[in-house]
Amino acid sequence: MRVLAVVAILSLLANFAFAECTNYLQAFNKHQLIIKGMMDLNSEGKMNSEIGDAIGKRLQEAQKPLDAGEYNKACEMYDSIIADYGFDTSLGPDTKETEQENTEKTETSTEASATSSSGAVSPKSRPQVTK
Repeated sequence: MRVLAVVAILSLLANFAFAECTNYLQAFNKHQLIIKGMMDLNSEGKMNSEIGDAIGKRLQEAQKPLDAGEYNKACEMYDSIIADYGFDTSLGPDTKETEQENTEKTETSTEASATSSSGAVSPKSRPQVTK
């Protein structure tokens, strides 16, 4: 009885895993992850023509099932590219980079407001203008 329960649970979980890529947008998002990964490789100085050509050929191969509406097959191909090159699987910016950028912006705005407030002229020191 326990075996049947475990098999039922595993089959339900497997169905969710296989149902992961059921429409064009989901497959397109995986394609975008690869493009982002290629840009990351380029910014790290690790991209060269061999790597670019190899990824490009695999992307063209994955485009065929995508165009045919075989989204699951296309996603599998995209997933293999992502795994082979160790691409990040999030579409947003790196949280470390975002935190660093936010810290820099806060420091810059704090410095700017401190500079503008220290250079402000008090009303008592302004010359009186009479009409």
